[in-house]
Amino acid sequence: MRTLLAQRLRTKGGINWAPVGGGFALPHFSTRVTLGRDAGMIALLLLREALPLAEPLPPDGVAVTRLLFFIPPSPRAHLDTLARLSRAIKQGPLRGLVEQGAPDEKLFQALAPADTSGGAEPRDRNQP
Repeated sequence: MRTLLAQRLRTKGGINWAPVGGGFALPHFSTRVTLGRDAGMIALLLLREALPLAEPLPPDGVAVTRLLFFIPPSPRAHLDTLARLSRAIKQGPLRGLVEQGAPDEKLFQALAPADTSGGAEPRDRNQP
């Protein structure tokens, strides 16, 4: 499995980049790579220097320095995982915790609602 994943990482066009703003991007395999039921993976990578992305550019123009690389447990979960992580960064506390250098346990707690409820904690619809 490790050889297959390394091969896919090195292949031209093997990774899709999904910049979500605030210096975050969600890189993921461009082909359907899964680890099996209940075996998804998320890795947080903190870069020393900004990652030069030609396309797509970050929506807010902030250079990418934080990556949440993921491999979903199934092909069906791919877009769902992408959406959940995007919401956790944009609407939840995850972004601030990463920026503050919070310990792993706090990061896990911030991701828990995205893992169990289908997304970040609900926002008050009366709030902007």
